[in-house]
Amino acid sequence: MLVQSKWIHSGIGEPSAADVSVFVDGIKDLIENNLDAFGERLQDKADEISLHLMQPGTTVRIVLASTRASALANPAQTKLDRLISELNEGDEDGSATFEVIGMTEVFAGLAEGARAGKIALNATLLDWSRVSHPQKAYFGIIDGSQLKSWWSSHGKRLVDQNIRYGLGNTPVNEEIQETAENRPEHFWYFHNGITLIADEVSRAPSAAASHSSGNFEFRGASIVNGAQTVSKLSKVEDDEALGRVRTSIRAVILDEAPDNFGADVTRTNNLQNRVEGRDFVANDPQHTRLRGEMSMEGIDYQFHRSEDFQCLKRPVSLLKLRQHWLVLRMIQVMQSPLKQELVVSSTI
Repeated sequence: MLVQSKWIHSGIGEPSAADVSVFVDGIKDLIENNLDAFGERLQDKADEISLHLMQPGTTVRIVLASTRASALANPAQTKLDRLISELNEGDEDGSATFEVIGMTEVFAGLAEGARAGKIALNATLLDWSRVSHPQKAYFGIIDGSQLKSWWSSHGKRLVDQNIRYGLGNTPVNEEIQETAENRPEHFWYFHNGITLIADEVSRAPSAAASHSSGNFEFRGASIVNGAQTVSKLSKVEDDEALGRVRTSIRAVILDEAPDNFGADVTRTNNLQNRVEGRDFVANDPQHTRLRGEMSMEGIDYQFHRSEDFQCLKRPVSLLKLRQHWLVLRMIQVMQSPLKQELVVSSTI
């Protein structure tokens, strides 16, 4: 790629025919290996440039960038057209091409920033399998070291199409990191996995008949669910523990998928009914005990939140039980000669 950039301070006008002519002459000298007039930095690469120009299949891409529109006046355009025709020897499918990049393209590139370019992720998946219909996908298990390597190489770009980046030291994220550092062999059991979307995929042919391990490249990839997992694993410094971390991964391939399917995957993978504090009492053995004791009195104690709260006999919910408990506790406090303070437990 040969690039000439021209800064026009006023923001109007365009590279002159004389400027373009100098650029064209320089390209000819470079291709014809007349390098005497070039600077020291290019002279140091003379052998490498000559080697590439002699190899079949080498292409020449010429780019003229300026702060004006992406079009040239006729004299300058004619010089570039003539150069391309000479390099391609009249062949419309020749090896030389050129483009003019103006203010619009420059601004779009700057605005895109770090998101410019698509990510290619190499992954070794264990116990992998493939879904062929209705849309193509792969799933398996990946280790924490690979996920940390992805984040180290790409940073936030890795989760660019997710609805959130890493949220830092939230209680949930701290638990993710704590598990990876202190109980890495339990990570797969304790935490959700990773979902990514990718434009294309290729798999190495080695051990193609075995699904115990497979080497993949996911191109145009972005993690759309699991940003917190990957961002926190990147903070784990114990490489030995990280190598023992295993987590599920699912890769949805979009090259044959309908339009907007990737956006639908992102949205639906990030939907969740709100989990309230009282939902966790479902795992509290005290409430299991209360349900058993109440059942002997013909009372059905329901402490799992549900849309179909109903009972054949005498129902009582967790909320109703807590209301009764608060009333009884208040009566006890008001009757106490010590006028003790009312302490309300949040676990019932």
